[in-house]
Amino acid sequence: MPENNPTEEISLAGKWIAGFLLIFFSLAAILFIVAYWPDRIPGAKDEIKPLYINQPFHIRLAGIPEKDTVKVKDTSKVKAKTDTAQAALPDSLKKKKDTIAKTDTVAAAPAPSTGPPYTEDELINLNVLILALVAVAGFLGNMIHIATSFTTFIGAGSFKKSWILWYTVKPVTAAALAVTFYFVLRGGFLNYSADAAGLNLYGVLTVAILAGLFTDRATLKLAEVFDVVFSVKKDPKASDNRPDTLVQPQFKFTAVTPDRLTRNERNAISITGENFDKGKLSFKINDTAVAAANLTITATAISIQYTIPAELAALPQLTLVVTDEKNKQVFTKVFDVA
Repeated sequence: MPENNPTEEISLAGKWIAGFLLIFFSLAAILFIVAYWPDRIPGAKDEIKPLYINQPFHIRLAGIPEKDTVKVKDTSKVKAKTDTAQAALPDSLKKKKDTIAKTDTVAAAPAPSTGPPYTEDELINLNVLILALVAVAGFLGNMIHIATSFTTFIGAGSFKKSWILWYTVKPVTAAALAVTFYFVLRGGFLNYSADAAGLNLYGVLTVAILAGLFTDRATLKLAEVFDVVFSVKKDPKASDNRPDTLVQPQFKFTAVTPDRLTRNERNAISITGENFDKGKLSFKINDTAVAAANLTITATAISIQYTIPAELAALPQLTLVVTDEKNKQVFTKVFDVA
């Protein structure tokens, strides 16, 4: 492909930089998933907390029983008391105490500990771990998508600068979409268990990657879920047989004849449509109400007998305005005057 293609808006250096970024972020996402992949998921019958040792590439189930509590690492109070006592000693005793402390540090054995051997800073909860993996999996899936799209446009020599923002934002939105999809799955809308115990992590990340890879289809699927959960009838009062319904009638106007009114003659205006008998309609021609005696209204037709008054006879056009019982304009028609 020649580099001077006029339809392409990216330089050779830009191609290399974009290709490097695509490879880098794809490998970074893969590396994150590998680094934070847990050794196993606790079973439903395992009476242990879903806590893992937070060491990348060594994410292991801590095996802390449900009855045990995790230690909180807080040495501020102990250190404050030690510093206060140290400040109260004379200088001669401070030096002697430091010498003894150094000697004891070498010889002293570690004191036996009770309870779990890990602190909160050393552990990560299973739910947090899965959310992070799902977000990165969605990001990875979309990186596959935009890499395919980018190389296709580059190969065709038709890349446009206007797409740069799309390539930048799309992976982030895909990660958010994957997390949203995960919540839908865990919420039970798609028949997945809400319990993290025994969760199929391979299946969850597969769905997350596919959601990032096919963001448009995933969005449509979420729209279907929303329609099922929050759907309403198009006509909520369709089964209401009361004549005084709360639903505003929908008037439909299809045709009006004639297009021109004649001065000094009685004009017959005919309007056809639907649902004219479902509500009260009012008619005005140039802000002058049409008398009820000159109106004939049925479900599908309206007939108006109208004679142009002398004060309006000189006007080249007249406007018919139809309003409903709430004084809302539902139809207008401009007539030429001959």
